[in-house]
Amino acid sequence: MTKDIRSQTAAVIPAYQDEKHIGDIARRTRERLDHVLVVDDGSTDHTAQRAREAGAEVIVHDENRGKGEALKTGLAHWFRAANR
Repeated sequence: MTKDIRSQTAAVIPAYQDEKHIGDIARRTRERLDHVLVVDDGSTDHTAQRAREAGAEVIVHDENRGKGEALKTGLAHWFRAANR
């Protein structure tokens, strides 16, 4: 992937109770994209911590709202960031 496309593309990854895998997923995604956002959807394990350790930006929901809401949160975050 070229640097221009890489820097203009973002991944939004919804996650719930996924501390075992989210670090690897975020790390592998960061190898391909500059912007990786994990939305921890109310996990009670270490999902958010593992994602941060892997270099992802993380937003945490205070309760589980479902995959669709996690995706909406992530997309809204990127749209706001892109329009600054």
